[in-house]
Amino acid sequence: SILIGLFRTLLQLSLLSFILQPIFILGDQHWYIVVAYIFLMVTITAHESTQRVSYHFPGMFGGILLSLLINVTAVSLFAFGIVVKPVPVPWEPQYVIPIAGMLLGNSINGVSLSLNSLLTSLIEDKSEIELMLSFGATSNEASARIIRKAVRTGATPILNSMAIIGLVSIPGMMTGQILAGSAVSEAAHYQMMIVYMIAVCTFGTILMETFVVLKAVFDLKLEIPRTDRLVKREKKRSMSSTIESLLGLCCKGKNLQEQPPSNISERELLNDHDLEIERYVQKPRGTIEIRSLFSNPGKPTRILNVSEISKSFHDSDMRSEEKFQRNNSNPLFQDISFTAGSGEIILISGPSGVGKSQLFRAIAGLTPLNSGFVSLDEKHFHATEGGMANWRRRVRYVTQNKVAIPGTPRDFMVRI
Repeated sequence: SILIGLFRTLLQLSLLSFILQPIFILGDQHWYIVVAYIFLMVTITAHESTQRVSYHFPGMFGGILLSLLINVTAVSLFAFGIVVKPVPVPWEPQYVIPIAGMLLGNSINGVSLSLNSLLTSLIEDKSEIELMLSFGATSNEASARIIRKAVRTGATPILNSMAIIGLVSIPGMMTGQILAGSAVSEAAHYQMMIVYMIAVCTFGTILMETFVVLKAVFDLKLEIPRTDRLVKREKKRSMSSTIESLLGLCCKGKNLQEQPPSNISERELLNDHDLEIERYVQKPRGTIEIRSLFSNPGKPTRILNVSEISKSFHDSDMRSEEKFQRNNSNPLFQDISFTAGSGEIILISGPSGVGKSQLFRAIAGLTPLNSGFVSLDEKHFHATEGGMANWRRRVRYVTQNKVAIPGTPRDFMVRI
């Protein structure tokens, strides 16, 4: 990587010297040449900032490109239209291109760091987010801590630079102006303007990319993180590992195995010790048993209704029961229905891996379903007043696993 970086620096700066000269000459009369070159700079910056993150999702490059483009354009219009006012034309390439390059070059670190921190936290801290959601938090409230962490991570480079500027380091632009014979005070004023522009551009891009990521990852209806939309970026393979894999493939060949038959769900109504049991046989995983342990003798004031809900392992692309029946070959459970009234105690049991936790999570609205619906007092959870946050306050899910969250118990109580 170091050798590649040294070679790229030599090559790119050499090409830059050949490219900029004709642009500086022609850009005075043709503004679109300057705009096209800046757009190319923004595109390259967006590409590089998304290449060094651990995870990616469809449309990530477009979102980062749009965030950079909006912020660079807004800051540049303010700088060249109000502050600098270059002559003879506002798009004077000798001013516009170098300053735009400084904005992008100093923003790329913050953008890449915050993007990587946010995407990694969505994966690693998913249990914490779901815990906050189960307490009735909105998606913004549940992800507030990791958002602050991502913004802080991305803003650290520019904040550190602003803390030592003029004390430890003399910036390159100010040094160049002093060497060119400009007054030190004038060079300092220009450098202050550049630093403020870089800070505004960096912070604005970080906030906008955070908004883009949350909109892309969170389910808009359920308000839950869909981490299945995030794909871990594969590390680039070295030449030796590639050759080793090819040799192994040639020597061993492909081991093709037939896919196991799909799981068929059978629903049975049994009578076990005078208790009504609704049994869903999941072959070969086992059986989910749903039984009523205690019923309120009076008329229930509230009724939770679970109607023919189904879920599979691969449900990210499923949108209807038809797709579930046609495409899914590995259902977790199918067509589960039961009702629970106020004061009633329902026991759901079965062997490990049969889908009990996913069933509870589906009822609480913490995981999407392939088909079916859940309602409380004849109101579907999507139609609940106050959205999914209010639904989860009324239908509470308690995870069986310990969730490690930062802070003290008092901090946690304040958050919820």
